[in-house]
Amino acid sequence: MHSRPGPQIDATFRSDVAASQQQHRHFRPSKTGFVVQHYAGDVSYDTHGFAESNRDELRNDLFEILVSSSDSSLTALYAEDQRERNERQSRPGKRGGSGPTAGRKIRDQCSELVAALMQCEPHYVRCVKTNDEKRALFCDDERVSHQCKYLGLPENVRVRRAGFAYRTEYHRFLERFKTLSRATYPREWTGTDANGAREIVKAASKLGGVLSSLADGSETQFGRHKLFVKQPEVYAQLEKVRDEKFASYAAKIAKAGRRSTDLRESVLLSRDVARRFSAIGKRRRASSVDRPYEGEYLQSDDARKGLLDAKKRAKDTSRIVFSDEQTVAQLVSGGEKGKEAVFEKRLVGVTRDWLYVLQDQGPASMRRYVLKRRVRLDQIDALLVSTKADGILVIGTGPITQVPKAVTKALITSGHWEANKDVKECPVTGKKFGVFGARRHHCRASGKIYSAEACEQRQTFPDDGWFTPERVRDDLYGLEPTDPLEDLVFYCERRSELAGVILRENSSTRLVARDDVPLRKAAQLSRTPGALLKFGAPGGVEHMPPSTMVEGDALVLNAPDGVSDQQAQARRDRADARRAERDRRRAAERELRKERDAQRDAARQEERRRLLREKKARKQAEREARARAAGAIIPTRRTAKTRRQTAPVPVPRAAPVKPQARVAAPVVQPRAAAAPVVQAPPPIPKKKAAPPPMKKAITVPQEVLEGEFYWQHTDGEQRGPSTWTEYKQAHASGETNAELLVYCADVADEWKAAQEVPQLMAYVEAPEAPAPKPPKPPPVPRMLAVPSAREPEPEPEPSSEFEAWDGDPDSIVAAAPAPQPEPEPASAEVRSEVSDLTDNTPAPVAASAPVRQAPVVAQAPATKLKFKKRAGPGDGEAGTFKIDIMAAVFGSCKCGKLKADHIGPDLKCPPC
Repeated sequence: MHSRPGPQIDATFRSDVAASQQQHRHFRPSKTGFVVQHYAGDVSYDTHGFAESNRDELRNDLFEILVSSSDSSLTALYAEDQRERNERQSRPGKRGGSGPTAGRKIRDQCSELVAALMQCEPHYVRCVKTNDEKRALFCDDERVSHQCKYLGLPENVRVRRAGFAYRTEYHRFLERFKTLSRATYPREWTGTDANGAREIVKAASKLGGVLSSLADGSETQFGRHKLFVKQPEVYAQLEKVRDEKFASYAAKIAKAGRRSTDLRESVLLSRDVARRFSAIGKRRRASSVDRPYEGEYLQSDDARKGLLDAKKRAKDTSRIVFSDEQTVAQLVSGGEKGKEAVFEKRLVGVTRDWLYVLQDQGPASMRRYVLKRRVRLDQIDALLVSTKADGILVIGTGPITQVPKAVTKALITSGHWEANKDVKECPVTGKKFGVFGARRHHCRASGKIYSAEACEQRQTFPDDGWFTPERVRDDLYGLEPTDPLEDLVFYCERRSELAGVILRENSSTRLVARDDVPLRKAAQLSRTPGALLKFGAPGGVEHMPPSTMVEGDALVLNAPDGVSDQQAQARRDRADARRAERDRRRAAERELRKERDAQRDAARQEERRRLLREKKARKQAEREARARAAGAIIPTRRTAKTRRQTAPVPVPRAAPVKPQARVAAPVVQPRAAAAPVVQAPPPIPKKKAAPPPMKKAITVPQEVLEGEFYWQHTDGEQRGPSTWTEYKQAHASGETNAELLVYCADVADEWKAAQEVPQLMAYVEAPEAPAPKPPKPPPVPRMLAVPSAREPEPEPEPSSEFEAWDGDPDSIVAAAPAPQPEPEPASAEVRSEVSDLTDNTPAPVAASAPVRQAPVVAQAPATKLKFKKRAGPGDGEAGTFKIDIMAAVFGSCKCGKLKADHIGPDLKCPPC
């Protein structure tokens, strides 16, 4: 791109694209760019600012400021860009070059994405365009049906419904639906994936509805590796139940998150309560010394719903900080005959602003939980406890105020209630009011008028002056307090936490410890015992409300002994040790579970790879069978297995040969013209098998030598990036397989089988071209000493008919001494021992022709001897000898010319 992209560069780019793609049928130029005609519709591309957007690079000064920041999170964002910039600056001749463009980054990222996707199983997603106007929440039915029709979706659905609508591997089904069975979640499932899937199906069949059909096995089939579900409704119901499970787990996770957030406050609250109780001389119970504070202890959804409804009626938007029902009981007057007061079970909830007291009145009523009392926290003036180890907490609500009796006419006049004349019909039932119609009834909770059918429930409203049960709209029953405002006496095992929460939310509340507490009660509808409350009677038991006894005007409560401060501290130490051991054990269990999960995942991955290899092998066999049926010749595939089977068997090394005395080589004499000796030729040895043809070296292209190869090992794992040398070595050692995949930029643009890549297998299996050897210096003849059978003779001068090698490969290689003047037998025929390269048959040599050795021999280097005929008069014996050597070495005729120069199939010698 240009250093300063602008409209000119955008126009140039637009013209270049139009010039290169104008012949394409799906391309159409436009005024601002170009249009690509996709199946789903035309997509317009605007080239304005295209060049600037493709740069995607910060200015150098801004980049330097960002990378030099002291904020580690900011510098980490540009660590990769800094590394690329350093690499560009370190390249010679390219300092200060621009970074990769956005297009190049997209190309690299696409290559990485393709490499990652090729390791996965493909799952295709059909994309449907809802409308052409790009409108949200609008669907063009005709447009969608047209796409579905030509995408073949109805046919796919029909085919699926004809068989099994849902099919998946056992481990995937187990991971997705394990929450439906208690056997597989939350505890770890250690059995096989197939048995885990069976447990899930068994548990789901007990949920009823559509899933009940899973019990008889007609809707599911268990295969070797997969689970099959026939009806899509069954699978949809499984997904629905799973979502409901996840919703409940989400609520638990949110609760745990809130509890974790409040953990620090809970610890501080516990320490503050312990300090306050110690300051006032409060003796602790053994169970309350190290009790953890959790805040919410409600177990049933009905209890939680009743508390939330009471909050909503009071327009209380603050969060619940304490709620308990299991261990809370309120001391109220009345009860069984002969008893002054009894403890009744209550639900207590505390928010930032209010204290709620509810009672469970059983399933017979319209609303299970009825609000008994609602008190603002700023109205609580004191919390009273005894010095004994009991669980009693007295909440003082301040001085008692007299509430006057309500007057209906005054409420209507003041506007708090609706007037009879203003309402003509019931808003709930729709009945008309009148003399011959329905009777009007005011709801004491809302002040509105309803018919009798809508106000069948009755309750008291002591805060509003209604001390007898009055009519209330059915859906508002139990949302207004039914008990008057007075002192409240509670027994609660979590008394310390309840008191600490109230003291934290209302700092003006006093904490008082005394063993005799006078109770303040309301004048009407009072539920608090009207007596002096005393503590200290022996015989109390923890985890149970204390028993009551009447002594004159006092009500006596017994209390347990409790523990001393030293015992409490020892109990805390033991609890800390147990928590430390529990944390250590849980950490060990998590590590063990991680190891088991890793082993299970590795086994599943190996099984998946094995199935994938078998599937590929079956498909390849089917393709080859179809090709053979069509008459094609299928070449043998080279795999790691076949390479191992066809590997040459190592030949055992022969025993070492003892070194023998070195004998001087005989001097080759020129053949003399003599009468041939009639003698039976020696037996011709059998011809050796022709050696295998040598592979011709191939020049490997530069892009292959410089490419980075990604390939698959025989175990199925991806390897790479590897250089060409590493990939070739891996192929030679049998680590790759021709049936597996290979990928390399500019060589194989996508993952293909190695044999499908043009010339790649030829490049891999071809030998490397030998490096050019440096020129050798001319060999120097070595002089060998000959054992003297007689006196040594002076070395004769070289014959005039022979000449030494002068470096020319076509000239004579070695110089031989002049022939001895001694006459040889006429029948002696001396021929060369050089074998003919064409038939590998040695030339016959007459056994009766002794050859006289020279005393000193000039030994040539260990190369083939080459002779040439010396320019001279006539063809002599030496010339004939040289021609035979050329015929043996080069395949030429005795005439001196090559056999290739002869005429005809019989290689007749042309006239010289």
